[in-house]
Amino acid sequence: MSALTRATGAVTIAFGPHASSAPALAMARAPREIDGLFVGEPEAAAVALAALDRADDWRRVESLTFRQHDRIVAHQRTGRFDGFTTASGPDWTGVDFAHHR
Repeated sequence: MSALTRATGAVTIAFGPHASSAPALAMARAPREIDGLFVGEPEAAAVALAALDRADDWRRVESLTFRQHDRIVAHQRTGRFDGFTTASGPDWTGVDFAHHR
């Protein structure tokens, strides 16, 4: 991961149960190559972060816990995914359910 970060300068964000259940601890224990953690559902936060210029203040992404110099900046709210009501359902075309009980 560190070689990729050095070579590309890419921002590296992690997410998952560790980030959502104990974000400050997870950020403190994360390798220095991890720039931040999405707390809660990551979809809207990923879009918001991608829309920022690198120099923009990451505080604008409310569900992001991140490092600023040597200090951990806590998230302001937990991320949610509001697209369930508009998301299309799974396409089961071609699945033979006769073999499943």
